[in-house]
Parts: sequence; structure tokens; C-alpha cells
Amino acid sequence: VKLDLDFPKGFFLKKSNPQIIGDVLEIGNLPKGKNGSVIITGVMSGPDQSFFEIKSKLESLFNGKNVIVSEKSATINIASSPLSLKIVSEPSGVVFPESSLKYNLIYANNTDIGLKDVIIKAKLIGEMFNFNSLKTSGSFDSRNNIIIWNAASSPELRLIDPGVSGVIEFEMQLKPNYLIKKINDKNFVLKVDAEISSPTIPYYVAAEKTIGLASSEIKIGGAVFIESSAYFRDPSSNILNQDSLPPKVNKPVNFIIHWAIKNFATDIKNVAIKSYLPPGARFTGIIKSNINSVPIFNERTQEIIWQIDKIIATKGVISAPIEVVFQVQVIPNLTQIGSEIPLVGEVLISALDEFTGSQIGNQFGPLTTKDLKDAGFDSGNGNVVP
Repeated sequence: VKLDLDFPKGFFLKKSNPQIIGDVLEIGNLPKGKNGSVIITGVMSGPDQSFFEIKSKLESLFNGKNVIVSEKSATINIASSPLSLKIVSEPSGVVFPESSLKYNLIYANNTDIGLKDVIIKAKLIGEMFNFNSLKTSGSFDSRNNIIIWNAASSPELRLIDPGVSGVIEFEMQLKPNYLIKKINDKNFVLKVDAEISSPTIPYYVAAEKTIGLASSEIKIGGAVFIESSAYFRDPSSNILNQDSLPPKVNKPVNFIIHWAIKNFATDIKNVAIKSYLPPGARFTGIIKSNINSVPIFNERTQEIIWQIDKIIATKGVISAPIEVVFQVQVIPNLTQIGSEIPLVGEVLISALDEFTGSQIGNQFGPLTTKDLKDAGFDSGNGNVVP
């Protein structure tokens, strides 16, 4: 017979009677009517008001196979610490690259005695932290990304009187760009694990020191972009225009529009791209897409709507973008002589960020014949002539 114990993360086994090797107590043969017990002494660290579970199962060898005879578990609550700690961030919701963050570490002595020589530590976890921008009164261990406050940096920590609370703070910016090098570089998180401790131990606490823990986790939202471009001649699209530049009054001329989508750090769904064709422009019906979905044109409203169910993170960043190519035709009029021709209006994109659960979006400017990307194009050739 053997007893398998499943200790939670954060539990440190100090001793047991009889001795447990690893997580297993080897009991051996257990005669009928025989019983026994094992006493476990350990330390568990966790946030206030949290709980942990210790699981166990009793196994016996039967016909050469281990058979589970019994399974039991015990749930233990962690009470509020005599020395409590809480982390409050500003902002507290979803953040984005280059955002500024301010953290407040709020501590309190909940005992009826003074707590001496208090030390507060905050470990910063997340590759999007810009550590060069850190502003703090504490000392920073840049090897382990830990900020430490003690009586030297914050004299009020030398003695925290009963019932007294206070705040330690630090500020930092995020890196300006997502750190994307491979397909799994997504769902970025900023985490702070903080600890406050004092060697002073209240009489009712069975511990080697008085300690409080807190943690904070902030998600970094994604971003999606559209590269909108226009061409007169574009051999790569296999769409041929038989017209010539510069555009002439009352003579139809065709142009090719590209929309390429780049999605950065999170999976997104319910993607909607909307734009419109300006007066004098029409959709020819020639369209090519590298996915099953294509934009739909509403002739009555001149709207172009492209709906996509889902786009995975890093699509278009380290892999080929989702792209659509379509042809539009415009007929310049007398009032446009000497001016460029509007080809497609402002492009709006919106989507649901699956990682953060929030809506994200972006908008991109309109295109005219001055924006043509043809090799060697002279912007003057985009103006209408008689």
C-alpha cells in the first residue's frame, strides 16, 4: 500500500511523520483492521482570501496492478495576513504598447503590535515592460527584475504601528512595439508578484515571519492594421487596365485597390472592414481574395463591407497577410480638371479581441490618384486633364 499526496504550487513540506519521500508515503503491507496516520508540517504562501487543496489517494497492488482504494482532499482557506498588501494599477484594464503604468502597493498593519524592519519586494514579469523607464524610490535588481523597498529607501517601513497603512508606488512605460519574432508570440501579459514581510511575529501567528502576498496581472490588447494601396498598372494582380494616364474628362479609367490585413498580438474574431466609393466611382465586380471571404459592394449606398470570421495572431506580421484586390472605375468630370480623383474612402476595421474580450479597431485614410504606387509614377499624372 502507498499514499500519494498532491501538494499545491507554493507549498513547502518541512517535515512529516512518518517520513514522506517526494510526494509518496510507502506503507507496505496493511493487515485487516490495521490503521495509521501521517502528520505533515509545511508552509504555504498565497494571497489573502485565497484557498488551496491538498489531495491524496491510497493505492494498493492487486493482481500486479496499482488500484486506487480511496481518494480524499482537504481545502484550506488562507486568512487575511496580519501584514496585508494590495496592488492597484492605473490604468487597471487593458493596456497597449507605449502605455504608461503606475502601480500603488498598499500595505497595512492589521495587528495590535508594531511591525519592525518591513521589506517590500515586487517582481516584474513580462517582456513588454520597458525597464529603462522605471521610476521608483526603491532599489532595482535588474538581473531578476525585482524592486526592493526597506527602511533605507522608505523610512516609514522601519516601524509600522498597529492599524497604520501606507502606499509605495512605482511607474513604468511599456515598450513601443509588440515583441513578435515567431508565431507563438502573442497574448502578452504584465504581471507583478509582490511580498511584504517583517521579522516581528504576532503571538497568534505560527510562522517564522509575518508575510503578506499580492499579485497583479494586466493584459496587453492586440492591434490590427490595413495597408490600403492603389495602382494603375499592377501585373502581380493579373488584372489588366486598358486605359491610360493622366485621366481625361468623361473618359472611364480603371484602378486596382489592395487591402492587406496585419493582425498583431491576439486572435481576433467578428472582423468587419468598411469603406465606400466616392461619387463618380463604381465597383467593376473584379475581385480576388486569398481567403474564402470577399468584400460585398452595395450599389445603393456605395458601401464596401468585408466580414471575416477570425484572424489568428501574427497573421501578416511574420506570415503572409490576408489580402483582397479589387478593381474600381471612375469617370472624371469637368470640375476635377487639374485635381486628383478620389478612388476609395476612409477604411474602418473593427474586431473582438479574443484574449482581452474587448473591441479593437482602427481607421485609415482615403486614396486618390496621387497615392498610386506604380513604379516610377509621377503624381502629376494623377490629375485630370481635359
